[in-house]
Amino acid sequence: MPTLVKILLCALLAAASAGFVMEVRRADRVRIISIEDDFAVRYPRVFLWLCILFFMFVCVLILDLVIRQSITTFSITLICILAAAGIPFLLHAVVWKIKVLPDYIIYVSALGAKRQIYYTDIKKAVVTKNAFFMQTTLKLYRLPRNIVYREYFLKRLHLNGVEIDRFDGPGKGK
Repeated sequence: MPTLVKILLCALLAAASAGFVMEVRRADRVRIISIEDDFAVRYPRVFLWLCILFFMFVCVLILDLVIRQSITTFSITLICILAAAGIPFLLHAVVWKIKVLPDYIIYVSALGAKRQIYYTDIKKAVVTKNAFFMQTTLKLYRLPRNIVYREYFLKRLHLNGVEIDRFDGPGKGK
């Protein structure tokens, strides 16, 4: 296959992928919940779709190498590095979450390890512009700022007596 055709196909695939991601992002609606309900804090679903597109790209690279029968040590190493770099993002998009319950929260790490944390064990939460931190008696958790239901989670922490310090912009205050 000529190089110009490959470049055009890659550009078309990139444009279609970007359009698909933008469409998925618009469709990723978050339902309104009551603060008393149980809910799960997670990454937005657009991260899952980005991971799917990334692994589709890696599969296209593999297929291209197999079809051209030009598998070299460098190409195998490159594909392994790309796949290894994408796996943590996929695990965060699929597995990572915080289940918020009336008396405690359940923190599920990207590797699937579950920790039950009672609100009385949480010393304080600090909200910054790029992340927020939840300090417990045993560990400091760093949580991303763009998670779904972040403000509901912070409100639930506040209702259960957790001190919250906010440094996330003008006018936000404590």
